[in-house]
Amino acid sequence: MPTISYLEHPGNSDSVDAKLTRNTTRKIIAECDEDISSVSMSLAFSVDNDIYIGTTHPNLDSLFCTNISVTRDENSVVPKVIYNIDLTYSNNLDSGGASSNSTGGSASAATSGQQQGVPPTERQTNPVLRPVDIRASAGIHETACLKAYDPETGRIVPYVNTVGDSILPPLTRSAPTCRITIGRNNLIYPGNLVQDLGKINDRDLVIPILNAFFPKWSLKFTGMEAEPVYENGISYWRITLTIEMSPYQNEYTTNIGWIKTVANMGKREFADFGRSTKLLTDQFTGQPLTEPDFLTQVGTQINKKNPNGTYNPNWINDIYYLRFRPDSDFNMKALWT
Repeated sequence: MPTISYLEHPGNSDSVDAKLTRNTTRKIIAECDEDISSVSMSLAFSVDNDIYIGTTHPNLDSLFCTNISVTRDENSVVPKVIYNIDLTYSNNLDSGGASSNSTGGSASAATSGQQQGVPPTERQTNPVLRPVDIRASAGIHETACLKAYDPETGRIVPYVNTVGDSILPPLTRSAPTCRITIGRNNLIYPGNLVQDLGKINDRDLVIPILNAFFPKWSLKFTGMEAEPVYENGISYWRITLTIEMSPYQNEYTTNIGWIKTVANMGKREFADFGRSTKLLTDQFTGQPLTEPDFLTQVGTQINKKNPNGTYNPNWINDIYYLRFRPDSDFNMKALWT
């Protein structure tokens, strides 16, 4: 076994910028009585001094080792071979520059964001043992309007023109929405997830890491990407999954989920309790209607007349809305467990 001694060189350096990102270097000189490779020296140094990637600096526990570099002095010979060891420390591994955890190569985009925000001492070198990475971005989405606030009456009313007809095409408004990206590593391609694309969550969920609550049917599985990666001696698939929150809301307040809502309307109504039907007619002229009209919840034409036969503009508040769920659902926890 070689005999190695270590001496810290006085040429250490430290820098800190306006964002308080600190980068520090330590220089170590190692003397060995055998001519070993730089790789062997690097491994021996880490074992002998208990210094690895992610190890804290001896003077400041907010600094973590981000790089270990070993260079053999080409002018040295046995029995005193010299190795120059440079250690780089930073207090921000996810900020870029010397402290960045990004890597080069064709798979850098897939690997650089993994474990972002995780303390260096807790980061996992085995990619298939890493927990999922979850990110979220929120914004607004244009969605069709069914009702709006009437500043004259101070009520929520359907969109109709001055004679009570629906406005086409429907107006749109901005509604909040959220897109969540889930990154995970698999040894094999998770082909079983493909069949769940386009489906919505079948139960209330709390997304891990985000600690955000989403009610049943409010999330839809909208995208999946997979990229093969070779890292740390392991071949695996980097999987990126996307789920989106429904922008559909009821009267500006409640998210109704990925559910289609339409006004109850048609050209027929129930004529009697026997459930026979008849064509709708204009309530003022008695002529058959050429366009569908609004119906009540029980399938009868909404009364647009006051008892004295005059027009009642408040009938629009009696419109009943039907809700349909066109998407099938599944247990969305399978995306991150």
